[in-house]
Amino acid sequence: MCYNNDKEVDLNIIIKLHRGGVIIYLYNLNIYRVINIEEKSKIVREVILDLPDWIQVSDEMEKYIEDAKELPLWVAKNDEETIGFLTLRETSKDTCEIHAVGVKEVYQDLGVGKKLYYACEDYAKENYEYMQVKLLKEDFQEKPDANVGFFKSLGFKKLETFKTIWDSWNPVLIMVKKI
Repeated sequence: MCYNNDKEVDLNIIIKLHRGGVIIYLYNLNIYRVINIEEKSKIVREVILDLPDWIQVSDEMEKYIEDAKELPLWVAKNDEETIGFLTLRETSKDTCEIHAVGVKEVYQDLGVGKKLYYACEDYAKENYEYMQVKLLKEDFQEKPDANVGFFKSLGFKKLETFKTIWDSWNPVLIMVKKI
């Protein structure tokens, strides 16, 4: 929301000057939960393929796509273009986990990830007490603020680091939040 002369004004247009000098308009952002299995696969594949640094092994990418079919999924669309997604997984009767979240590179830093998170948090609050996320430990990330910093900004706290959940060269930082 923006305030003009003490009146609340809803701005539906967000503009970003992209690194390549291209102006990006986020003018009709819609976030909603997707139920259709085929649509979920298509969404996850489209976004992940736009993020080549995120998952470098095609088997891992296919696993995320397959997993998404069975998990609650929220999509972000700019008009009709798919620009991001978030999947959620139950880890216990009291806790859920952000399984995956991705926003196409050109749309990052516009608040899309936060809007996806808040949409899924509303759902999670009805069913769970806690939410967690597993991330690559900060020391091993090229851009720790883009991951750990993002979840800190949403109220997540660092819980513990495990060296063997994924493998010894990818230590896992678990962050948690009471919702």
